Amino acid sequence: MSMKVMLINDSSSNPNWGDRAASIALQHILAESGASLCGSISEDALSRIRFFGNSTHDELVPSESNVAKAIRLVTPPLIKQFAEKIFCIWSRSDDDAVVPTVWSRYGEAVNRWMRETDKWVELKQGLEAADVIIVHGDGSIATRSNVAFSMMFLVYLAKFVMGKPVGIVNHTVDPSDNDLDEIVRNLYPSLDVITFRETQSVERCKDFCVGRYVPDSGFWF
Repeated sequence: MSMKVMLINDSSSNPNWGDRAASIALQHILAESGASLCGSISEDALSRIRFFGNSTHDELVPSESNVAKAIRLVTPPLIKQFAEKIFCIWSRSDDDAVVPTVWSRYGEAVNRWMRETDKWVELKQGLEAADVIIVHGDGSIATRSNVAFSMMFLVYLAKFVMGKPVGIVNHTVDPSDNDLDEIVRNLYPSLDVITFRETQSVERCKDFCVGRYVPDSGFWF
């Protein structure tokens, strides 16, 4: 029986061709190793993740019209990143947000995750069904963004709440935000596999975790 993998931060539909190639290549590498993908969470889903507010919907993200999808695909990545950063800064004061943006609030966020059993059912089932969680870190662990904070909280849930092996691969770590940096420094030492796509990140993180350099998965092509 093949190992079931959930992929977090699938960027295979990203308008940035480099991000798209890296994610597609990573999925090919997983398949060649004998693993099967039992689920994935897209980069776009992470940026709009339905952990915020009082939503009682089970879907990970709100529905999106065909027009919205078309606009998203032709929007330059820099504009998307700017819009996401503005939304993240705007939402940071929302006390009802489930995704914590500071390490000290992880405990209460997990308690809410466990307490509200009627929410995020599909996501919980997906994490439970996976044997291993693989996170495609890419360039997300750098600035204050919904993608970065959602990714890190999912890593915490998978590792410490669901008890799953977690690896974060093919990525750069260069946090320009103090809150994100604190989360990374607390999470990374407990991860099972860490690979960086350049040696600068290896050096940057060597004092708090054991990671190794592996060339960008996009070179698989």
